[in-house]
Formats: sequence, structure tokens, C-alpha cells
Amino acid sequence: METARDIGEDPFIPSLPCQLAALQLEATLQVTQAIQDMNATLQRLIRMQVAGAKVP
Repeated sequence: METARDIGEDPFIPSLPCQLAALQLEATLQVTQAIQDMNATLQRLIRMQVAGAKVP
């Protein structure tokens, strides 16, 4: 008879800590990408203002 401990040791079932770490990494990468996108947009707006263009 399998116990909960035996099931947790199955190498084919990812452990909860590994799953949580992977989710945290993915969320961090998404936030990083969003910040980079916002920074690029801000830089374009600054260049437009410097050039005298109207910002909608």
C-alpha cells in the first residue's frame, strides 16, 4: 500500500516547491518584460516631447 510519502517521492511528479519556484520565475519574467515595455514607451514619449511633437 502506498503512503502519501511514497507518492511524494515519485520522480515523475514535480514537487510543490519546484512548481512554485517555476511559477514565481515566470511571474518575475513577465513583470520584467512589462517594465521594459513601459520604459521603451516612456523613452519614445520623451523623444517626442523633446522634438516638440504633441502627445495625445
